[in-house]
Amino acid sequence: MRIHRILFLAACCGGLGAAAAPLESLLPGDTLGFITIASVPGAAEAVRTSAIGRLWNDPAMRLFREDFERSLTNEAVAPLELELGLRLRDWSRLIEGGLTLALTSTPADQQPQRKSSFVLLADTGSKQAAARSNLLTLHTNWTLAGREFRVLKIQDEDFTAFKVHPGEIGRILNLFLPDPDGTTPDLAPASEPPARTEWTLGLFGNILILSDSVREIEKVLAAGKNAARLPLTQTDTYTAQAGLLSNAIVGAWINLPATLSRLPQKKERPSIETGEAQGAFSLAQVLQALGFKETRSLAAAVRRSSAGTGVEVRLAMQDGKRSGLFEMLNLPAKDAGPPPFVPEDAASFTRLRLPLPRLWSQIETTLTAISPPAANFLKFVMETAGKDKDPAFDLRARLVERLGDDLISYNRYLRPGGTRSQARLANIKLVAAPNPEASAEAAAALVSLLPPEIARYRQREFLGRMIHSASTPLTLEDGSIVPGTQYYCAAGPFHVGLADDASLLEDYLRGGSPNQRPLAARPGLAEAARMVGGMSTGFFTYDNKGESMRAFFDSAQKDSLNAISILKTMRVGAKTGEEGGFLNWFDWTLLPPFERVARYFHFSVATLARDTQGYVYRWFAPAPPALRP
Repeated sequence: MRIHRILFLAACCGGLGAAAAPLESLLPGDTLGFITIASVPGAAEAVRTSAIGRLWNDPAMRLFREDFERSLTNEAVAPLELELGLRLRDWSRLIEGGLTLALTSTPADQQPQRKSSFVLLADTGSKQAAARSNLLTLHTNWTLAGREFRVLKIQDEDFTAFKVHPGEIGRILNLFLPDPDGTTPDLAPASEPPARTEWTLGLFGNILILSDSVREIEKVLAAGKNAARLPLTQTDTYTAQAGLLSNAIVGAWINLPATLSRLPQKKERPSIETGEAQGAFSLAQVLQALGFKETRSLAAAVRRSSAGTGVEVRLAMQDGKRSGLFEMLNLPAKDAGPPPFVPEDAASFTRLRLPLPRLWSQIETTLTAISPPAANFLKFVMETAGKDKDPAFDLRARLVERLGDDLISYNRYLRPGGTRSQARLANIKLVAAPNPEASAEAAAALVSLLPPEIARYRQREFLGRMIHSASTPLTLEDGSIVPGTQYYCAAGPFHVGLADDASLLEDYLRGGSPNQRPLAARPGLAEAARMVGGMSTGFFTYDNKGESMRAFFDSAQKDSLNAISILKTMRVGAKTGEEGGFLNWFDWTLLPPFERVARYFHFSVATLARDTQGYVYRWFAPAPPALRP
């Protein structure tokens, strides 16, 4: 079973102060990764008092909330409780301290084909007696149902091994958290009894332990009795990140070398032409080409205060070693804040300060290592673009090598006629260039790669500058190709602009949007930026939740299918939006008018910085002004 599915079980048994010692101190040194909640009651209170928690419990959300809770109970919780023979609520009330879920490198019992197993640790605090009572009730329930289990001793501690069907549990959880590779749970043929494995459950002092590997439980008990050969908290890979994880509401840690070494190194796929097996690059090869072979660990921590909620993610690298993606991200300490022409109503904003010609060269090198055919196709494009009009035209020399060190992107919701129901998200990208006019002309040469009847290339003058426009091809279901999205390109004072809406590009050429203050002047933005290290780390991003959620509410209230489509474009629940997935359990038409809940939405900022130890990503969402004490 996938770790993210087991995490859902943990969340159902918990909620979202700390124990005397962190639960990760009980984990073995060969742990691949874990996620931990320092105090379940404390985290639950943090969620309840957060903006999203207060939104969920707002009376305006009652119809929407109650409808979803019924669907969740009927579609997931009830079938899961039936399969496990317990009531999740009875177990969730036991947790008075922390909750930790770990993935370890030991194969699960009776599943030698699996390369890992899981361990779930929960601190029951003063409720040890209630936990033992729950275990006896579970024995009774399974006995009455004729289910198979056995009682055993592990290092003189009482445990029970329950026979469960991971495929059936996976089928239920697949509705909520589908496998990332898109596969369905392995179910036995109807003529065969379903394959089952053992989940072993028991108490060690006040710590409730659940695992699909007895060997991992033995390691946990050894650590608890100070007899472990090397607990996780004494390994160099963990201690390098221990400071980040301390005092976090929620923390996570991954041993990257150990995890990446377990990925398949090569795949075989049939050739389209011959049907014979041919090599295909694997995820492991991609990650190696991107430079992950130099990584050591990844850790994340969530913290909350009256000022807002913050997340910090640190990627630890081997000293002095960078390649692939990480050689590209040699971030300089340059201003990455919003320029004056970016409007305050921007839905999002991102700025990256890197020498773009060098970045392009590194992208080509990395792509060659991942997929030589793709790299050859890119080379073909670079060598042929524009030569239909000028045989001597060189796109690399005329465009790529003349770029600067600034890449800006921002979105706005456009509402023709002022009607929110017609809101459309438009985007503009700006690339710095010493000679923007020449670079814009070179970019327009890419149109020569498309058939004229598809591209529909046009030119027009606006405020003394030339705007180039062309369509990208769109393939229909019948295989025919028609003109698709129209793009507009023009040179500004310092950048070349590319937009999917003419009005957005025209506003940029004017120097800003009429009747709009600049984003840089938004109240609270500078203070929020200081919480993530400022705007001079070479990378800065801003997300206006008020604008994006207003558009989402307005569209979702008209049709639930609209909501699922929007969430998919936002990369939220792409697979869970399929038929039967949990996004379909929401009746989005029951959402209240946005104005009734607008006070819960504000904005967030984030930065990415590089130091001698690796990279650190910081995200911060200030508390909405209406919710501050």
